[in-house]
Amino acid sequence: MTASAPAYKLYELVAHVDRREEQTSHSFFVLRSKLDLALLGIPYERVPLAFAQIKPTLAAAGPDVTVPTLATGDGTLVVDSFKIAEYLEDKHATKDRYLFGSADARRFARFVQKWADKALLVALIPLVAPLFVAHNDEESERYFTERIFNPEAVARMTADLKDADKVKAQAAAARQVLRVVELYLAASEGRFLLGDVPTHADNVVASYYFSSQVNPALNALVWEHAELPRVAQWIKDFKQVTGFTVSFPPPPAGVVADL
Repeated sequence: MTASAPAYKLYELVAHVDRREEQTSHSFFVLRSKLDLALLGIPYERVPLAFAQIKPTLAAAGPDVTVPTLATGDGTLVVDSFKIAEYLEDKHATKDRYLFGSADARRFARFVQKWADKALLVALIPLVAPLFVAHNDEESERYFTERIFNPEAVARMTADLKDADKVKAQAAAARQVLRVVELYLAASEGRFLLGDVPTHADNVVASYYFSSQVNPALNALVWEHAELPRVAQWIKDFKQVTGFTVSFPPPPAGVVADL
């Protein structure tokens, strides 16, 4: 008997239109939806799109559509990673597998997401954005530099990533932001933010970890630094429990400073 196709399709961002199947999305937001699906053990079909393909492909979801977008199989398109998490929680959560587990945990996850998408994003973007650009195809690079960041900002970040002192200073700033997670883990009664089971709140922070693997130097400089021992252990435990991995091309020569 042939297994049925997954009910869900996840529309995600990839950097290069000609290498869609071999790439992991570098989008923080897409990655957290992939982590949510993995945490709940839900199979799905990937639909990898380059920047310029998103709005034409998903026009039915409205003019402001972005990725991740989850097609549920009944004609519904769920847009936005937190809304996708809420949808999956309502449809698939069990006693042992859940993304929130309670109303308080849902509110906490929303707080973590707002914090991460402001403070952590700002701290990490200068250390990863030039690599996002470097891995893009020509049209995606133009889209990224003209519509997401302006060319001057991309040029500045690209130059700074080649300067070892500036990289170390920015990494120190990122570690300072992650002190919040370090301190929270110290107060947690388990290995993860809300105990012994990872939830959407963990997935939010983990989405930044996995996206930052586009620049492997950030492991020693940020995520596994001696200043953040609990964060380093949390990463180790998270990867062990979820089995989640990413695959990015190595940084092109000369894009990242020798450290």
